[in-house]
Amino acid sequence: MCLLIAVAAAIVFSVLFFVSKKTDGAENPKTSRLRKFTKPLFTTALAFWAAAIMWSVDGIANVLGGEPFLEISKEDSVLGVIVALCGAALFAVLALRNLKNHKE
Repeated sequence: MCLLIAVAAAIVFSVLFFVSKKTDGAENPKTSRLRKFTKPLFTTALAFWAAAIMWSVDGIANVLGGEPFLEISKEDSVLGVIVALCGAALFAVLALRNLKNHKE
């Protein structure tokens, strides 16, 4: 379940990154609100993709050990949600730092 949650979060942040990158050169500030968050979105998406790769390798090790690839349990779901919340907190910290740097 951790893998599924990490992949879902990585896809969400990747889509937001590509949307913000597309509006990066826009002249109208109302249509390009996301462009301030391009770097924090990229960093957070990269962190989630790294977590997905890590859990994929863990799943392969599970299969080699005779266990199922995906562990569907309450504890694994809770861990996935905690990781998603930590990733959202990472994005919040990076976005706030980025906003602070742009104001100066």
